[in-house]
Amino acid sequence: HALRTSDLRRVMAEREEAIVAALMPTVVAALRRAGRTVADPAALGQALVAVHDGTATQVLMEPGNRTVLGRRADLFCHVVLAYSTPIEG
Repeated sequence: HALRTSDLRRVMAEREEAIVAALMPTVVAALRRAGRTVADPAALGQALVAVHDGTATQVLMEPGNRTVLGRRADLFCHVVLAYSTPIEG
């Protein structure tokens, strides 16, 4: 629906931008403390929003299902590792 409605598409894009702007400083700092660096924080932020949005329905359809929650957590971890690299030195 959002793709066909320009006003809703704009609101959804602004929502994503706000989430990324709010989260990424904390995520990047936490990764730095863990010995990792992020070359493109905006791309990581968009990917994390996509994981959240893409798995939200599964979590809502099966609340408390440890397998679903575990897979979601695993996917978040894979994305974070894909968009960050170990700090050398």
